[in-house]
Amino acid sequence: MTGHIIRNTGSAVTVQMPSGDQVEAKSVIEALDIVDQSRSLQQEGFGQINTLDFRTEAEKAELA
Repeated sequence: MTGHIIRNTGSAVTVQMPSGDQVEAKSVIEALDIVDQSRSLQQEGFGQINTLDFRTEAEKAELA
């Protein structure tokens, strides 16, 4: 199973990851990129992906 979009509120899009984690994206395009990255990683043999951090460097700096 790969990541898939589970909710689109217009201002945010929620992606359900194979690990059960949910990732918030700011747009459908960004959400589709996350889904594609999830699929690519699984096809490369990474299997179950526990945690992926798709935040931008600026968002990571805000949290630090």
